[in-house]
Amino acid sequence: MIKLFKLDKPNILVVKEDEWLEKLMSPECTKNDKLKYRHKDIKKTLIEETSSKCAYCEDKMLSVAYGDIEHILPKAKYKNLTFAWENLTLSCSVCNNNKLELDISERNMIHPYEDTPEDHIYFMGTLAVSKGAKGTNTISLLELNRAELMQARSERLEKIAKVAEQIFN
Repeated sequence: MIKLFKLDKPNILVVKEDEWLEKLMSPECTKNDKLKYRHKDIKKTLIEETSSKCAYCEDKMLSVAYGDIEHILPKAKYKNLTFAWENLTLSCSVCNNNKLELDISERNMIHPYEDTPEDHIYFMGTLAVSKGAKGTNTISLLELNRAELMQARSERLEKIAKVAEQIFN
């Protein structure tokens, strides 16, 4: 997990956010109205912002999955933040499903934009290790030591070792 930085709000949100939120809060709200945050321009900017990686586990996406637009603070609890740019990020489906409606502030989890993950988690080989409660909660609740991630980390470390060997031999 690395600290992320928000890019400029996509123009579609600049133009439509208030309108979408008003519709979301109205009795006439449809399922489609609730999903406006999935707009292609929003997703495109989030993909760029996260370098096509999950904001939580850093798994590279798009080669086998499209990635989910994730609400950092759950939209069920913070309905007014459903379209808020600062509350949107990109996550893999596993992290999105693990997080579901967890409120990262209440669960004392790492915020991918506000916290510096290195202050809370470090890696010992392929294993994500906590430096405290926030790291422990994030690792545990998002399952950051799941087998698939550890395998991907192992493969990356092997590539790095091969490059280092070529450089120093």
